[in-house]
Amino acid sequence: MNIVPEDVLCFCDPVAIERIDDDHAVFLTELRELIVVNEMGAAALVMIDGTTSVATIVERLAAQSSSSVETIWEDTMVFFSDWVRKGYLIRRPVKADETTGILYIANPAVITEEKDEEGVVLFNGDTRRRIELNATAAVMWQSVRIPRTMAGILAYFCTRVDADIENADIGDDIREFIDMMVENGYIGRVLEGEKQ
Repeated sequence: MNIVPEDVLCFCDPVAIERIDDDHAVFLTELRELIVVNEMGAAALVMIDGTTSVATIVERLAAQSSSSVETIWEDTMVFFSDWVRKGYLIRRPVKADETTGILYIANPAVITEEKDEEGVVLFNGDTRRRIELNATAAVMWQSVRIPRTMAGILAYFCTRVDADIENADIGDDIREFIDMMVENGYIGRVLEGEKQ
C-alpha cells in the first residue's frame, strides 16, 4: 500500500510505548508483539491518533528535528508503509457517522465459548439467550473486547481477515452485525468521553 500525505493512520490494536535506554519499546497488546523503534519512530507513532494526516505528522517531526524535511519525509513514509504492510497500522477512512464519538464494547455478562475453527457460541447472562457466530462474525465479535469506534472495528476486522477496508460492502456488513448485536444486548454503546 502506498501512503500519501493526506492519509490518516490508526493502530489496529491498542499500543503501549515505553522508553528503554536510547530506544523505545512498542507493545501491541492484542497481537502480543513487542517491537523496538528508534526515537524518531516513537515520535511518529505517538502522533498517530486516527485524525492527524501523515503530512501533519511529518511537519511536526521536522519541527522537532535537525534533519531535512525531505529526509524525514522519506524515512517516515518507509516506516509507516512497513507498519501498514505488517498490519500494525491502517489507513482510516472517515465517514460522517464515525465522527460521533460512539464506542462499542462487548457486554461483560456475555460468555464466549470457542467452536473450534468454525466460530463461537455466545451466551448472554442478562437475557439468558445464546447465539452462534461463524468464523467471520467471530472476528467482528473479538474486535469489541475493548472499546472501539465503528472505524476501529472495521480496521480490526480488515486486518485480521486481509480484506479491503475501502470495500463499502464490508463496512455495511459490519454495521449491520454491530447494530444487531447492540439490539440483542450482546454489545453496548458508550460515548467516547465516558470510557474509563
